[in-house]
Amino acid sequence: MEVEWSSLQFKGYLIRCQQNFVKFNEKGMPVRAWLDCVFLEMESPMAKKMSPLNSPDTTKFRTVCQGESLWSMSVEAYGQPEQWRLIADANGLSNPRRLRSGDILRMPALK
Repeated sequence: MEVEWSSLQFKGYLIRCQQNFVKFNEKGMPVRAWLDCVFLEMESPMAKKMSPLNSPDTTKFRTVCQGESLWSMSVEAYGQPEQWRLIADANGLSNPRRLRSGDILRMPALK
């Protein structure tokens, strides 16, 4: 199953879903409900194949997860947040704050 809600995008399975009806029409039929859902994200085999050894001197690829920033990815890949511009330039990103979950970014090697 693919889940997409604003910038949150992933493939996974629905584990649990509870519903709570919160509005009814004049005939007593439910017209609005709140859902409390729990999903289990599934990582694709291709994503695993695209990640070479963790080293800042090799080019890597990374899938963006919800809540991540170029700064945090830069710290993880290179050990320093200042390299976020390198990632943005390598991926043609003009606005580093507009990342979409599920996008695959190229993490270039440090020179």
